[in-house]
Amino acid sequence: MRTVKAYIYSRVSSLQQVDAFGLDRQISTVLDFLENAKLPAELGYQLDPSNYEVLESDKGLSGYKGHNFTKGSLGQFKRRVEAGEITEGCLLIESVDRFSRKQGYDAIDEFTFLIKRNIDIVEVETGQIYSYKLDHKLSALSTSIERAHQESKRKARISKKSWNRRKEESLATGVALNNNTPDWLSLSQDKKTYEIDAQKVQTITSIFEWYRDGYGVTEIVNRLNSEGNRYNGRGWNTVTVYNKLRDRRLNGYLIGKYKTIPKKDSESTTDTEKRILENIKIKKEANDNAQRIYPVVIDDELFTKIQSMMDRNVSSKKQRSTTTKQRNLFNGLTKCHECGSPMIVQSMSNGGQYLRCYRQRTKDEKCNSKMLRYFESEKVLLGHIKNLNLDEIYSDRKHAQSLDVLKRQLSDVNEKIVLLNDKVKSASDEDELFAIMEFKRKRILEKDELNQKISSLENESEIVRLNYNYDIDKLTDQDNTALRRKANEHIAKVISAIKCQRIDSSYIGAYYLYDITYHRDILKHILITDNSGKLISEITISEKDNERTYLVREEDQTVFKVESNGNAWVIYASRTKTIDDLLYYINTMMVGREPDDFAYQLNEDHIEWID
Repeated sequence: MRTVKAYIYSRVSSLQQVDAFGLDRQISTVLDFLENAKLPAELGYQLDPSNYEVLESDKGLSGYKGHNFTKGSLGQFKRRVEAGEITEGCLLIESVDRFSRKQGYDAIDEFTFLIKRNIDIVEVETGQIYSYKLDHKLSALSTSIERAHQESKRKARISKKSWNRRKEESLATGVALNNNTPDWLSLSQDKKTYEIDAQKVQTITSIFEWYRDGYGVTEIVNRLNSEGNRYNGRGWNTVTVYNKLRDRRLNGYLIGKYKTIPKKDSESTTDTEKRILENIKIKKEANDNAQRIYPVVIDDELFTKIQSMMDRNVSSKKQRSTTTKQRNLFNGLTKCHECGSPMIVQSMSNGGQYLRCYRQRTKDEKCNSKMLRYFESEKVLLGHIKNLNLDEIYSDRKHAQSLDVLKRQLSDVNEKIVLLNDKVKSASDEDELFAIMEFKRKRILEKDELNQKISSLENESEIVRLNYNYDIDKLTDQDNTALRRKANEHIAKVISAIKCQRIDSSYIGAYYLYDITYHRDILKHILITDNSGKLISEITISEKDNERTYLVREEDQTVFKVESNGNAWVIYASRTKTIDDLLYYINTMMVGREPDDFAYQLNEDHIEWID
């Protein structure tokens, strides 16, 4: 009789079982069966004890959740069958629960997928053989699957109760949890307290401080690895650094397990939006209910600040992507003055580079904007940024006082939360407990709001301290990617947009206009240059106490100034300027910023002469 190849599969759901020889036992049991196997004649084949393949064991993968199919060796075997690499064979398993502990119908789908493709399955423990060639096996398979699934559910319930009991004990007495210990902590000899790995914590603290100081994740990875810094015996990568920066356990908090809604096949856009929003809500609730169990190694202030910075970076990266070479130093900031689309740097065959409207380039929608020479534009904008007076932009000194007030309020709220935590433990009945938890929820919301305000104010203080006095020669080298990215991040903290426009004017010829807006609305600059980058005019628009000031400087001299409150206005001008010059300034600066019914009446009687 012919023989077919046997495939031996083993799985354990926890790594502790690996150490306890669970895999060795399974493989040995199956090999013993194979050595003396006698299969029913109806199958039309026998097994050859020398013709077999031991599939890679699935270590620590859940059969209840189906991870051995989605992440493991059994899933790889299934894909080999599906691809036609394996056309027949016999899969040997110690018991059905090694193959799957999924819900009945889902588990049967996995079995029948293989059986329909000439892969028979033998459960060594019971001697059951599941094959199309044998009758009356479906009921036996269903019984085994249901038994395995119910056993997993029972274990899950016991595990959850045990975990909740240990977590409550940890909160009440301060005793350490004896599993899920973060890698910078270890259990004491009596397993009741945590011991901190000072060296690992120092490395993690440095990561947080570097990120706070403006280093990106990639730069931090490069710095750690260049210094020979290893973590758990391995080099660092961007994923491990990012995960450390987001890990709330460093701030002492344990986030309980939560289950999100999985994606369905053929999901509609509406259903997708609902699922994503619901999952965000589930995740937020889990974070809100997090409890402080671990030793705090990154304090509240630093941890909160880093989360705020990372949230801002995630938001800005959705708008700004960075190329490997970072050709556009102002990536994400340069916008088309005509249509508002992003402006990109386009290289020409002659080696020149130009700022070009993305919409105009793709021709998807009509835009009549014209290209601007990039290197000349970069030089002008860098010169302007180097000379920025950040105190003028962030001149509201009330912020420092506000920051102190907010920090005092945050301290008060934290004390109230601590007191409420104590009251939770001593609540006399369920009604009192619910009332206390509602108070606590409101205090947590208040705390989050205060942290957000503090972070915003601290960010403004940080901006003022940043050094924008760059080495222009180094910064204009497009291969100096790290420096240009850091400069881009710094500039984006102050400037929200740079609208660029080339205008061919019959009045002054071809010129470039850069309309620069800041994250704070009190100030705006407009730079006007010729196409070689020579500054023609620098316009400053500022606002204070509902009064706007428009100022034009040319060749380091003030040539035009307007002070307006929306009703009345005062004009100052140089005698070197004509009425046409003044009308040009007014149209460039004031139209669109003053009220629609503003009366732009101009004659010499209205002008206060500067010279």
